Amino acid sequence: MTVELDFEYCHDADDDYEYETDSMMENTWKSYQNMVELFAFEDGLKDFFVHLASPSKRSSIPEPSLERTRRAQILERRIMGDDYDGEARGKHTRRGKSVYDEIRQERLKGVLLAGL
Repeated sequence: MTVELDFEYCHDADDDYEYETDSMMENTWKSYQNMVELFAFEDGLKDFFVHLASPSKRSSIPEPSLERTRRAQILERRIMGDDYDGEARGKHTRRGKSVYDEIRQERLKGVLLAGL
């Protein structure tokens, strides 16, 4: 089974964020850690991918995307082990895609086209 936690989905635009204080970022980081712990199974995970929204582009961190990448890797390795490399395992290959998403999109297109 592959699990993909995408906290960044739909939060890529600058105006989606207000300024994040250091304490807000720390609270968000603690929340991420708590959520990820739910996936600490004995076995059964093929891949575990995490995409983070914090720190945001408007945070006080000079390069927030690098910090998000580093923190996501920490969380992935917490679940999958120290040698796990989500990037090499295809983390961004099918991001946000699933069979169910494709079916839903096809149904939506069918409904919209039928209404024309």
